[in-house]
Amino acid sequence: MVNKYARTLEEAGYAFAKDEKKHQAFVDHDIVAFSELLDFLNRGVEYQCAINAVVEQYRPIPGLVTR
Repeated sequence: MVNKYARTLEEAGYAFAKDEKKHQAFVDHDIVAFSELLDFLNRGVEYQCAINAVVEQYRPIPGLVTR
């Protein structure tokens, strides 16, 4: 399920850190975002609405480099 959530979040505009081989590297910020997504889903929020809410809440900070 993590890959599905990550792919959908990324398609909606969420930015994950990636290494030189373009592999995702989940950081603490991402774990919190996943947790928030699961919380929305467990409360019965529609999947795409939950994705959009998480993307809006956890937008990347301009100029912040995550590695």
